[in-house]
Amino acid sequence: MQTSRNIHISIRDQKLTLKDGDTPIRSYSVSTSRFGIGTAMGSMKTPTGRFRLAEKIGGDTPSGTVFRSRVALKPVDPVPPTEDLVMSRILWLDGLDEQNANTRDRFIY
Repeated sequence: MQTSRNIHISIRDQKLTLKDGDTPIRSYSVSTSRFGIGTAMGSMKTPTGRFRLAEKIGGDTPSGTVFRSRVALKPVDPVPPTEDLVMSRILWLDGLDEQNANTRDRFIY
């Protein structure tokens, strides 16, 4: 029997779970928007629904690398003074549902 790998995000638990069919394989901590859930452009909210991985950025960079505008900062670059750093990897998403079709245009990672 062939199963498919999928990812489930729990906003409540701030966890990403990689599954093979219904069987959990790995789990990771994630952070979602402090502004809640939603899909409006400019809302800064976390969209819900079904997505596909459109692009992976930073696969060859060391863990903990800081990104600015999807470009890895060098170790000598100053870290931006923000509490919302994008670090380690960027998994850029495309929304597959009508209500979240703008996800990539919103730069949701």
